Amino acid sequence: MKIIILFSFFSMLHLFGCGLASSQYAIRDYKAGDIREANVGEAIITSEAGTKNPVYNYVKEGTKKELIYGGKDGDVIHIQYREYYINRGGTFIKDGFSQDLRYDISESSIITYQSLKMEIIEATSSKLVVKILDTAEERATPDSEDK
Repeated sequence: MKIIILFSFFSMLHLFGCGLASSQYAIRDYKAGDIREANVGEAIITSEAGTKNPVYNYVKEGTKKELIYGGKDGDVIHIQYREYYINRGGTFIKDGFSQDLRYDISESSIITYQSLKMEIIEATSSKLVVKILDTAEERATPDSEDK
């Protein structure tokens, strides 16, 4: 009887312990050299990082970042930066973590936002094509997981 109770106790402890496990993760859908195409309203690039439970495969908490193409007005392209908070309840836009960016591509076809450097290959009122030139993430974390 004592053996069965001890076995049951350790089995439950193991199951609950696995449920509390967590690991860090980082995913991005781009790397230097990639050619990316986005229509108006679509993400040019996205990245996500945080902590997830590897046993039950859910994100405990994390951050998702994206750059979204907003179109072109003359020589100025519009890009929106958005940052989201992720937890077990869902994905929510962070207050104050959205920014409207404007780049005059007549001055330069190379644009930079934070650690990301891109070359504009084509920009129309409905579509943007860029080449990813450099990312600080690749220099800092060469083993991070790409989609």
